[in-house]
Amino acid sequence: MYVNRDEKMRSKQVYLEEIDSEIFDLAQNYIVKTKSRYLNEIVPAINSEDNLVAVKLTHSLKGTSGSYGFFKLHEMAVSLEKMLKQKQWEDAKSMMSDIEVYFDSVEMKAVDLD
Repeated sequence: MYVNRDEKMRSKQVYLEEIDSEIFDLAQNYIVKTKSRYLNEIVPAINSEDNLVAVKLTHSLKGTSGSYGFFKLHEMAVSLEKMLKQKQWEDAKSMMSDIEVYFDSVEMKAVDLD
């Protein structure tokens, strides 16, 4: 997934996620709590190159984001987990930045998936 890293464009990047209307309220709560957890736990683990913690937390992010329907976040978490397992720290830090942009710009739309 491409995210423009130019600072002027970063603020204009928007990710639209279609979320099942039956879990929309839960999904809104999830994204707020996950952003906080991500910034407070995963980011420091990656910055300190604590591979065990970073992989564990990223694996959790990968699973839960997909379950709630945040498929773009899920794809980024899949990529990040692979980078971490291969100890590609610079790539992981770049992806971490992309995920932070995602959290700041994600918009949700409730849809009926029946």
